[in-house]
Amino acid sequence: KNALVFYDKSYKKMIEIKANQNQNIAAKNTPDPYSQASFFKTCTNFAVCLEKAGQRDKAMQVMAKLQQGNAHCESDAKFNINMGVMLQRQGDQEKAIEFLSKASAASAAHKGPGQEEFAANYNLAIALLQSDQLSQALTHFNKAL
Repeated sequence: KNALVFYDKSYKKMIEIKANQNQNIAAKNTPDPYSQASFFKTCTNFAVCLEKAGQRDKAMQVMAKLQQGNAHCESDAKFNINMGVMLQRQGDQEKAIEFLSKASAASAAHKGPGQEEFAANYNLAIALLQSDQLSQALTHFNKAL
């Protein structure tokens, strides 16, 4: 619960900062000093906390807001893992497979196996298994090992 309160405050503050900086940048025609990485991490962590607290709809709203106009989401393994797992828990296996496939590809592009590669392939394998795509599920279980 403490994490949820912390990320809720952080998320609101980041939205406020972003709005103010967008106004200043437009007025002064200066580069954006705003840290997209900080906003990205705050939104993702907040959505995960919301989802774990049973507030799935709000979690999906935060993730959707993050995804709007953010090309980084497309290739970010953590974003795609989190989005895929949330969709999987909501029963939308087709969309979950889409996001988890992106996560698997993004994590494979990094050098060496890691936690993201395991999480992407393991969760993708579960979604594929639940969709009766057994041979593909086995392939991703093996990649997770």
